[in-house]
Amino acid sequence: MGLLLAVAALVVALLTVKEVSAMGGVTNTSYASETFTPSNGSIGTTGGYVYTFNVSTQEKTYRWVGLWGNATGEVALRTASNNFYTWPLSTITSGSILYATTDISGIDPTNFENTTGYADLEDADTAYGYDSSVIDSINSTYDSGGSFQSPSMQYAIYVNTTTVDSWTNYMIPKAASISATDDIVWAVSINPQQTAFNGQKADYELLIPENEEAGDGEGTVTTYYLWMELN
Repeated sequence: MGLLLAVAALVVALLTVKEVSAMGGVTNTSYASETFTPSNGSIGTTGGYVYTFNVSTQEKTYRWVGLWGNATGEVALRTASNNFYTWPLSTITSGSILYATTDISGIDPTNFENTTGYADLEDADTAYGYDSSVIDSINSTYDSGGSFQSPSMQYAIYVNTTTVDSWTNYMIPKAASISATDDIVWAVSINPQQTAFNGQKADYELLIPENEEAGDGEGTVTTYYLWMELN
């Protein structure tokens, strides 16, 4: 049976991790102050000529947030207010799971559902206010599938997945059909001390939706509640 540790995080507009708190404390490094500025292209023209001009560009998404970092913890024998004995974990082992959900009531991995595939992806886009046809929709991002099993689950289930560097990310239904963001759990399997997107060592990278789409989720705070299940 896995051990669930509660963590809370607030993910806000402009792809900013606003606040993170946890038992034992958390070090949070945000890249929110960095500004993404595409570079201009230019061409000098002279009348009467025909020019070949191949165009390539890059645009910052406003539909996703990236969480990354290291994980530590402890196993404890304790009462509601005091530790009797603890077993510190300097590194969380492979097979441990980090979960993120907008549902304040929490999670129960034994109640997770198998995905219905494309239907779940479209329903997830609707729940977050996305058009499924856009390139950075949930449907276009979690477009692979794979087996998921946490330490507290007796049997594996089949869910939608995507890969972020060395980490498999999972989109897990909490209900037979998805009608709201609370019906989805986003998860990543801990893979200790791999090279992250910025060249640093990390234990996880997790890609979760946060809608800043103009006229829809723009300026709206999205609260995610994070849970760690130890292997």
